[in-house]
Amino acid sequence: MSCFRNYVRNDSVQYRLARQSRIGGGFTLIELLVVIAIIAILAAMLVPILSRAKERARRIQCISNEKQLALAWAMYPSDNNDHLVANSKTYMGGGNLTLKTWVQGALYGYHDTNPALLWSSDYALFAIYINASTIYHCPTDVPEVIYGGQTYPKLRSYSLNAFMGWTGDWPENLPGSPTCRIFEKSTDVIEPSRFFTFQDVYPKSICAPFFGVAMWSEDDFMYNYPFIDHNKGGIVSFADSRVEWHRWRDPRTLSPASLGYHGHSDSLPNNPDIEWLKYHATIGTSPERTLPPGGPPIIH
Repeated sequence: MSCFRNYVRNDSVQYRLARQSRIGGGFTLIELLVVIAIIAILAAMLVPILSRAKERARRIQCISNEKQLALAWAMYPSDNNDHLVANSKTYMGGGNLTLKTWVQGALYGYHDTNPALLWSSDYALFAIYINASTIYHCPTDVPEVIYGGQTYPKLRSYSLNAFMGWTGDWPENLPGSPTCRIFEKSTDVIEPSRFFTFQDVYPKSICAPFFGVAMWSEDDFMYNYPFIDHNKGGIVSFADSRVEWHRWRDPRTLSPASLGYHGHSDSLPNNPDIEWLKYHATIGTSPERTLPPGGPPIIH
């Protein structure tokens, strides 16, 4: 009987010691592993949410950037006898003081690293409306480029519809003029809600300040690829100053695989995104050069 009492007493003491040790020493190993597993699961769930939230914030900033570009584009004619701001090929190698366009700077083979090409009135007609070069860069775009072994900030993400205010010789490799309308004055744009002005450009495809759309060719081809990293879409502004996100549809647009982006000749037949760009770029100057009534489906 005495042995039994001693056994019970010893067992009770061990229980109390174990309980006190557990209370004073924290979680057991198994409980810690469970907590760690729960935290890992929650983190895995939160990372995509946070990533989407960050991209949403960058998209909002991009929309804000293009809104400022669209407003500057809309204000320019009122200060210049209704003429649209000049848009053209650019002088490669540092800017042209005698042929000013909305901005200058080519992104082909090298990078014009001088931000004055964007904000200085010596080169850019938009300089009196926008004096912050950061407006020209989409926060989702690559932040830097490498040229000659040196790293430079990426200056520009946006281009202006080539059919808006074109000045100078038309690019030989861009079908469109003279069989398509080049809008020279704001009153020429009879459907401002239809025709786009600015949009962000796929980083490897951005070149001169204009966005080219090959209107008439034997095979549809993509002259400039649009930006795709805003959740498979890009930001597009229109002549009525509207700015919106547009979802691209064709897999060939969403996964560009060009052997030479600046050759501007990637054949992509039956691509609905090219048809969308055509319909929203300009109109034909003759009946046989006019898209069918209603054009291709408008996808927003």
